[in-house]
Amino acid sequence: MSEQYFLKTIQRICCFGYHDVTDHPETSGFQNPSAFVYKHTTRHFDSDLKAIADSGHPCVTIKNVHQRETETEAVVMLSFDDGGLSAVNIADTLEQYQMRGHFFIVTSLIGTSTFLNREQILELHRRGHVIGTHTHTHPTPFFRNSDSTLVEEWTKSIAVLEDILQEKMVFGAVPGGDVNDRVFRSARDAGLQCLFISDPSYTLRRYDDRLTIVKRIMPKNNWSSAEIAGFSRFQPRPLFQLQWKRNTKYFVKRLFGPLLPAVLKLRNIKFFRNG
Repeated sequence: MSEQYFLKTIQRICCFGYHDVTDHPETSGFQNPSAFVYKHTTRHFDSDLKAIADSGHPCVTIKNVHQRETETEAVVMLSFDDGGLSAVNIADTLEQYQMRGHFFIVTSLIGTSTFLNREQILELHRRGHVIGTHTHTHPTPFFRNSDSTLVEEWTKSIAVLEDILQEKMVFGAVPGGDVNDRVFRSARDAGLQCLFISDPSYTLRRYDDRLTIVKRIMPKNNWSSAEIAGFSRFQPRPLFQLQWKRNTKYFVKRLFGPLLPAVLKLRNIKFFRNG
């Protein structure tokens, strides 16, 4: 594949980054406490999709946007991290709305008890959903690994997915929320052309002439469908509030470093734990 996914035709993009959608969260994806705040019920997710469908903006994938010849003012994208078993039902729900999604797979977990197997990943691909890498072992914080480990995480995962799909793998998503220039370089050097990150924005970032960065809004399960509607209509206020909250968290994390958990426990600052 010689195509370059630079998305030149998009002026604005609202990309949501979901994880699992299930009424039985113990059956899909990661089972650690931090993962459960990103697991949505099927009813909640269906309400979110209705809000997105009513936004008036097309819900597309990176592949079919790339194939558009005319400029697109604004689009919505949907992505799903980890490759939990609920991806199969997520795809069914998306297709009821004539939508397709991006599914990012942690390849070391393929075929384990709460994650997709090879055949299910291939079936999603055949149905028009985009498959990408979410690294091989999902190490977090990702950016704290050595340069060689960063590249190895991508290349191992890419090799597994290329073997399953029998096509070149050029899409990826960074595990966890923090990124830096080393992460971007590692993705580019591993051959990725489009990297999805957890940084709320309505704009794309061009890292260089080989890599495009897609910034995502990561809904938690306590968000309302009205909030999703606001983002999918590109309202500035909810985005500004989310960016402010995220930037404040990062500042506090870097200020206190490893002492942060003790500070939060002493001060009972719910804002930084649950926002």
